[in-house]
Amino acid sequence: WAEGLDVPLMADLQASGKTPEYLLWIGSAGAFDDRYKKVSRELIKVLNHLKVDYAVLGTEEIDSGDVARRAGNEMLFQMQALMMIETFNMYGVKKILTACPHDYNTFINEYPDLGGKYEVIHHSQFLRDRVADGKLKLDSSALGGKKVTFHDPCYLGRANGEYAAPRDVLNAMGTTVEMKRSKSFALCCGAGGGQMFKEAEKGEKEVFIERTEDALETGADIIATACPYCMVMMTDGLKYKNREDNVKNYDIAELVVLAARGLGQDPDLPIGSTAEYLLSRAVSPVLLIRSAEADLEHVAIQSRLLLSPDLLSRLSQRLQDDGIDLTEAAPLPDFDYDVPVPS
Repeated sequence: WAEGLDVPLMADLQASGKTPEYLLWIGSAGAFDDRYKKVSRELIKVLNHLKVDYAVLGTEEIDSGDVARRAGNEMLFQMQALMMIETFNMYGVKKILTACPHDYNTFINEYPDLGGKYEVIHHSQFLRDRVADGKLKLDSSALGGKKVTFHDPCYLGRANGEYAAPRDVLNAMGTTVEMKRSKSFALCCGAGGGQMFKEAEKGEKEVFIERTEDALETGADIIATACPYCMVMMTDGLKYKNREDNVKNYDIAELVVLAARGLGQDPDLPIGSTAEYLLSRAVSPVLLIRSAEADLEHVAIQSRLLLSPDLLSRLSQRLQDDGIDLTEAAPLPDFDYDVPVPS
């Protein structure tokens, strides 16, 4: 997941006598799920841009044990938890930053019973704080007027009472709308409690479909999530409802990269690294290029949806100067993360 990125390792820092401020916990989904690996990479970009003092465990990171406990295997949970606590303590970990609410909940509420007491920060809280202190500057027009609705992860919201942080980040980027069931009344995506890894139980409708309908009723163009399980279920729901062409699901970290000023090499761009890449390589934003070098994880070159009219105009002018006429380009097909797309 980290190929091509500058990601510091805890072991390397310890060998040089350093202890970073944050341990960035990637989690199983962030390291192995093809879709959420893209979120991990976007979060790394933000951390590096802000020059945050952090490191990851790399191959020393195993699962937090959350799923084992939810599925009823208490012995496996305690084995995994005790192993991680020993590793954390060996490296002198004080603060843990993670994009997974399930691991966040496990670290903050369950590890203390086994002797592991740490300050745990969800990435939505970290991003909210960086926006608030002015270190992360977001363009409120970056999403081009598209409406965003936020799906509350159960283990961030109801389990730990954090509703404001993700909304504060999204509100800094544009217009947000609430689902009829939100915050403490929000409906689960259907993947919590180990349900992610088992077949659906008998019933008239699966939970993820019900929750996707809640989101679609708002008329939002983007469903924002802050959890790997929620992302899987919302994405599947959009496909089930045949709405993946006109409604997109993004993690808040991906949206922050789109809206952050200065995240690309060109400080004048109102949108981050993807737009900078397009400009620097003179690639049409309505053409899809996927390669190891391109690093277009969330593919903001689905520009008709996400890029502001002002940026599209400037992109168009820059590209026309290089002999590329956007008016003759074909519409961009939907992007399937699992299928390689030829340039």
